[in-house]
Amino acid sequence: MTILDMDFVEQMLMPWVKRENRLRLESADGSLLKRSGTVEVKQVQLEVPDARSGKQKILGLVTEVPCLEPGCPLILGFDWITAHCDMLRVTSPYGLELRRALEIEEVTDFS
Repeated sequence: MTILDMDFVEQMLMPWVKRENRLRLESADGSLLKRSGTVEVKQVQLEVPDARSGKQKILGLVTEVPCLEPGCPLILGFDWITAHCDMLRVTSPYGLELRRALEIEEVTDFS
């Protein structure tokens, strides 16, 4: 599950919708995340640099919106990472190696 901080969502004027049924979101220690499970952000695109090519890619994002620790506006969920990334680089150059889109090249010279 990908999570955006509530203050960050408000500062960036992101579109959000109120949930009909509240979700209970807990942190790793089991404590309830403040203001969690009441709204979600939809139809937002995330511009991400590919560590392999250096090119920017734009990917869709749907998130839950609780209050996170100061300085932590975003937690990318494992579902998002596995859907869009081949590798997470923890050595230079740091970053995400994004999955390659199918590339089609037209061949006109058959000699």
